[in-house]
Amino acid sequence: LVLELEGPASLLRQTERYGTRLAKLLPLVVGAERWRVSARARTRRGPVLFELSSGGAPPLPEPRPPEAVEFDSGLEREFYRSFLALGSGWEVLREPEPLVVGNSVLIPDFAFEKGGCRVYMEVVGFWTPSYLRRKLERLRALRDVVMIVAVDEEGACAHGFAELPHTVITFRRKIPIDRVYRLLKALEPPSPAASPSAPARAPPPEALKLLEGVEEEPLQRVLERLSSLGLSEEECYSAIAAAGLIVEWRGLDPGKAVVKRAPGRSGSGRSAQEPGG
Repeated sequence: LVLELEGPASLLRQTERYGTRLAKLLPLVVGAERWRVSARARTRRGPVLFELSSGGAPPLPEPRPPEAVEFDSGLEREFYRSFLALGSGWEVLREPEPLVVGNSVLIPDFAFEKGGCRVYMEVVGFWTPSYLRRKLERLRALRDVVMIVAVDEEGACAHGFAELPHTVITFRRKIPIDRVYRLLKALEPPSPAASPSAPARAPPPEALKLLEGVEEEPLQRVLERLSSLGLSEEECYSAIAAAGLIVEWRGLDPGKAVVKRAPGRSGSGRSAQEPGG
């Protein structure tokens, strides 16, 4: 598998704006059993070729999370800040993990998380016809994720996006936060009702035992099994979260949602890196 990485700005000039995105991809590359990286870099002494492979790489440090959120445009920065100020209860992530699409990858602009539900969003503006064509091809081939595609009408690039197998919204000058929020609201799992007089009841041991072997199963099947133990719908979702599982929504139809093991979580619900005790 060979991946060539480029961005729209690199078509016009040499640029340094993609350093953060490259840094997010490298941990995935070096995590493979065998790998090789080749990059053309610009230095003060001129262009150089950088090469590194699994056969001769020195010990690599653990990747660190970015210290600051970076944006490709003021449009995305304004949306991010406005969404945070909304207080919706959804966590918004800038440029989450890359999504594999065939022989290429797509790094969405945003991801939203709440109660184990994860929704991605890609913002499409005007670049070049070839860039938009590749973007369309990747989004058309992307499956098994919930994706919102926000398309700028004024960028003259809305043609062709309406047929995508994702939720497509259009905008002018500003991403419509209210429309995005309504879409997210429709995907929210039921939240346990707050009771000021009584603390939330911990999931019963038999519920956690039932969920130990779950790696990926349809949500409806898991809810039926938990309900057979006498749990309410809210208690079922609480048990799912306590067992280290997440609900992955694959569209607005609950019948397509699955319960799967959260990354880095063991079958006991404890983080794989967390020591016992």
